[in-house]
Amino acid sequence: AQCRIVPTAPPRHFDRPLDHYPGLMMASAARQFAVAALAHRTGEDPANLRVAEETHEFFEFVELTEIPTLNLLRCEKHRDTYQTEITVNQGGAVKARSRFTFIKKFKKGTMSVTISGVGAAVPNDPIPNSEFAALGVDDEWIASRTGVRQRHHLRQEQTLAELALEASEKALADAGISAEEIDFVLAATTTADQVSPGLAPVVAAGLGAPQVGAVDLNAACSGFLYALDYAASKIEQGSIDRALVIGADAMSRLTNPEDAGTAVLFADGAGAAIVQAAPEVSENEYPYMCSFGSDGSQAQALYISDSTQQVVMDGAEVYMAAVDAMSEEITYVLDSCGIDP
Repeated sequence: AQCRIVPTAPPRHFDRPLDHYPGLMMASAARQFAVAALAHRTGEDPANLRVAEETHEFFEFVELTEIPTLNLLRCEKHRDTYQTEITVNQGGAVKARSRFTFIKKFKKGTMSVTISGVGAAVPNDPIPNSEFAALGVDDEWIASRTGVRQRHHLRQEQTLAELALEASEKALADAGISAEEIDFVLAATTTADQVSPGLAPVVAAGLGAPQVGAVDLNAACSGFLYALDYAASKIEQGSIDRALVIGADAMSRLTNPEDAGTAVLFADGAGAAIVQAAPEVSENEYPYMCSFGSDGSQAQALYISDSTQQVVMDGAEVYMAAVDAMSEEITYVLDSCGIDP
């Protein structure tokens, strides 16, 4: 027989003495043993762990007159998740096998963070899907696969800094603060106007706050989230009170206009957010948490060649990898925060 419990939820009431429930008793004993063994092997405090999933396989009936022994077969760590495997042995035979997935409970920092203002900017003159008819794709083909009806490209004389500055000014206005109240500027971009100085210090100067710390971060599509987490970490550390986080790119500069697989997808725009310290999270609010991962082994599915300076993408591979990875990350974050999907 097999028993799958997600999450652990033993019965609250029993209509017979507990010795009539050997499977439940065995599962409970295996769970306690797994926690103790994991703490011994890894040094983790059991109070910081909780069971996310457990599976039990019962092969033979356990005689309650003889005390069974439990053995730890496997204890592996994957990021903040631990997988353990326990066997229940009696009379020289394996009576049952239990597998547990433990996850570390999310710990809030000493300071909470909130987004108090947002802003966005795109170039004028939108480019409709009909502009790509020469590539053998029409409006319906593009929209049904991407959801995109139009996109925006910077004109030759425009700079990305102009867009980022506009988005930042809108974010400041939305938050009801001035540039002088910003302690740090982070810009996530792959396409800054020049190698140096970066986009962040140029925007800071344009806002009238040239002395604040300012740095660019290049992580392509995930860049804004990395920058957001960087800002939140500095706030939680207490080193700053408020940060301007920008996500801006001019991907039209790196896109082959003759490639239907990328030309219809990548374009130009900027977004900005004011991230600042906030009161502690209440019971009715969700905590801030970001989770990150990477897989450089799939680099050939989406990259920008240094020689051609153009985006190369295997759309099908990227789609499958992204769906799998994002599903895993979302599940991990929800589990860590104790949020039921």
